[in-house]
Amino acid sequence: MSIYAILLAVRVCALIAGTSLLTYTTSPIVLTDAIEPAAPAGEAALSRGMSWP
Repeated sequence: MSIYAILLAVRVCALIAGTSLLTYTTSPIVLTDAIEPAAPAGEAALSRGMSWP
């Protein structure tokens, strides 16, 4: 197994652990309030004709 495969697996595990810790320790309302400022950027992309998956 390549060293890059091991590093990728470690990064994915760290991403999952970090996300789990964030959602475990933060209420959904606070997470939603933190994400709201990014919403206009998504709306601008939709208004330029890009499709939403």
